[in-house]
Amino acid sequence: MALRLGFGSAAGVRHSDDDSGVGRMLEGRWTTVTESEFDHERRGLEVIRKKLPDGKPWRAWSNFTFTAYAGHVREVDLLVVTPGGVHKVELKAWRGSLTAENGTWVQTTKEGRRVPHGNPRP
Repeated sequence: MALRLGFGSAAGVRHSDDDSGVGRMLEGRWTTVTESEFDHERRGLEVIRKKLPDGKPWRAWSNFTFTAYAGHVREVDLLVVTPGGVHKVELKAWRGSLTAENGTWVQTTKEGRRVPHGNPRP
């Protein structure tokens, strides 16, 4: 799993650039609503949690569902509030690059093979 996260500095916000856990977002700012049943999601969430600052206004909620206006149940892997906005994160155990083409996610593998995936949010 490749993951690159970059966050600007803010006064009073601790950051962690290693696996020490120092500066990782703590409970109270990070809320695990339910544990993920998928190993890749649990690993990915922990990597992200170690990179997120533990300070205002940053907040995160992982693994929850909600019912949309039309009655459809939707699942959220991670929702993060940052100084720049609110971000919904979808975690996948895919390798390669990902693009969106006419509403379809297209994964390009290391070998150059293109694999279309249905949009998880129709």
